[in-house]
Amino acid sequence: MARFVRKNEIVCTGTFTATDGSGAVPLNAEAVLTYTNVSGATETDQIELAQNTVTGVWSGVWDSSNAQEGVVEWMIHCWNGLQAASQGSFYIVANKANTV
Repeated sequence: MARFVRKNEIVCTGTFTATDGSGAVPLNAEAVLTYTNVSGATETDQIELAQNTVTGVWSGVWDSSNAQEGVVEWMIHCWNGLQAASQGSFYIVANKANTV
């Protein structure tokens, strides 16, 4: 499992390809991240992704400053023109120096 230090900006990326070979591309995409925040509550952030028209990669940045040490679950999905999704998780590490 990938590990990131708390308070980093984490780049979320996705590439979406039509399985039928139609060349269809999405018009919208986002990353959804669920984690435990610094107050101990479960929180979900939605990050709008923008497409690089040269590479076709959709990306956005999530600021991990509000996350407590632990697992972050993510999903990236698109819609409007093409519907697809991917999911996974990563781990936020923290120590006393970055919890303030």
